[in-house]
Amino acid sequence: MIFKIGAKLASPLNDKMVTEMKIIMQKFFNPDSEIFTGFHATFSRGNFYSTEGVPLSGLSLPWAEKEPDNVGNNENCITLNVDGEMADRSCDEPRPYIYSLRHIISLLNLKVKQYDDCTILSLFSGLTLTETGYNKFSPGEPSNSTPGEFCGSIYRSALLNDLWCERPAAFICEKKRDFPPVC
Repeated sequence: MIFKIGAKLASPLNDKMVTEMKIIMQKFFNPDSEIFTGFHATFSRGNFYSTEGVPLSGLSLPWAEKEPDNVGNNENCITLNVDGEMADRSCDEPRPYIYSLRHIISLLNLKVKQYDDCTILSLFSGLTLTETGYNKFSPGEPSNSTPGEFCGSIYRSALLNDLWCERPAAFICEKKRDFPPVC
């Protein structure tokens, strides 16, 4: 479903993206985590390309120690660690990942001034926050403290907050209960 709004698996295509991915990993993932990057060789073994079609050979990212090693001749996906180093891994191993969203601000904020009618979930289900049964904001929120806080976020306390749409932030995706914990 997230692809319907223009999201793509984040790939470390340039220094800015690598920096952002490392910051997100440091803030939200286990320090030993490796995330999927969108680079894979599933169509042609040994020829790694991003989901955007960029060849891995065109990047200057360093490999982690003892990588690439293609264990069992079955490592067709590229991961990134918190230090910005790559490794080849099996695409079948569950791992965390980051999605990149572009040009989404106008899609998410059709009625941004009516917080009780905010439709941040509308792209998926068409429901307002009130209709979902979860519209509990943190005390003092939504505040629009500096004009432009038109998107939603959730604190660790599980209470909602408003924030700027232009700023990258972690988000929640639904997954099956029996899916292995990876973060």
